[in-house]
Amino acid sequence: MSKIVPLLIGLLATALAQSQEVRVFIDGIEEELREPPILRGGRTLLGLRKTFDLLGAVVYYDSATKQITAWRAERTIQIQIGNPEAMIDGRSLRMDQPPIIENKSTYVPLRFLGEALGAGVKYVGSTNSVYIDTAPMGFFNEKAPFKAGDKVLYLYRRQWLPATVVQVFDNDNEEDRYVIDFVEPSGRKIRISPGRRYIRKAS
Repeated sequence: MSKIVPLLIGLLATALAQSQEVRVFIDGIEEELREPPILRGGRTLLGLRKTFDLLGAVVYYDSATKQITAWRAERTIQIQIGNPEAMIDGRSLRMDQPPIIENKSTYVPLRFLGEALGAGVKYVGSTNSVYIDTAPMGFFNEKAPFKAGDKVLYLYRRQWLPATVVQVFDNDNEEDRYVIDFVEPSGRKIRISPGRRYIRKAS
């Protein structure tokens, strides 16, 4: 019995530590995430979809292959559930813990978030808080990189199609928006107003 009690206490302490609420701050503002951060194996994991969305990425999940593709401007990120190897613009990057699914949500290590999107990330154990700095990403706080008449690529149904910028809405500290013209694969001409995350430079 004396050996079992310390074991139970240790397991209980671990469970309590993992259940502690982790607070998330993006550029100093606390965010209430639908997928609350979790602690696993001493690592902080964040819900991928909501966090990527807040940081300006578009996410697609293929349930058949359990592969996730995320696009953010000129960057393409590919990961697979249970696989620690990620691909960023064709370059292999090994995570310290593979992506997992918990409560029907995908979680990735905090460190990977910074490496994948170029954000500054920091975990402060004393306050159980995660701090994400978007300044290094040069996205929300950059001057609109495109102007009217520029040829760009627009993310349409998971493929990048040629488009032309018609008008620019340069928003300070927010995602820029554009009016663009493009042609659907069916041949239909479309004018739409997407955010910066859906546009990248034409190669």
